[in-house]
Amino acid sequence: MNGLEPRARPELGTRQAGLRLRRLQAAVAAAKLDGLLLVSGQDGKYNVGSAQAVAYLLQGASNREAAEAVHLADDLSDAVVLVTPAGLAAYMPRAETAAQVYELLGETAPGMQVWVPTREEVADPDLAEEAKLGAFVQMLRGKFALGMPWVVPPVGGEEKGLKAFFSKPPSPMELEQWPLLNAYGLEGVGRAGFFTQNFKVWTCNHSKRSTAH
Repeated sequence: MNGLEPRARPELGTRQAGLRLRRLQAAVAAAKLDGLLLVSGQDGKYNVGSAQAVAYLLQGASNREAAEAVHLADDLSDAVVLVTPAGLAAYMPRAETAAQVYELLGETAPGMQVWVPTREEVADPDLAEEAKLGAFVQMLRGKFALGMPWVVPPVGGEEKGLKAFFSKPPSPMELEQWPLLNAYGLEGVGRAGFFTQNFKVWTCNHSKRSTAH
């Protein structure tokens, strides 16, 4: 089973995937954010919120399935996704997965950018990490206000769950412990200073918003 196949649902089609992306884009725009940042796997300290949102967007998970998506399939376990009000940017660890993302969402987000490591980078863990970090820096250029999902979407309707994707995030120090966010702040990588000094992380609840950090 590849990473884009939902575990217990029919295959996610382009129409349904596009609708889900538009819902996320609308939530980002309504909160007046530059993007919704999802960091999967070890580089995001296995945060549940990112796994749930990625599963919702790319695996077709809904309601309880999304709530239970604590761990993603291998092809998505190292993914980074940034949903903007009118687009999408992502890092995918495998070219095959990137091709599937283009197939699912290319019509909805024709200008989306998806970075993938080369064969040489895949063969060398250090080079692969450099490629991922480089993609991360590029996708965040020009961005200053980010939303990051934490809560489990409540059972009882996709729309209700979508509105609850944002909730109170960890403290800035906890965020800085995420390997990818920590690496962003290294000298010569991203903007000077810590990740949480360069970006406002917002909390969103229904139609309201408030600054977290």
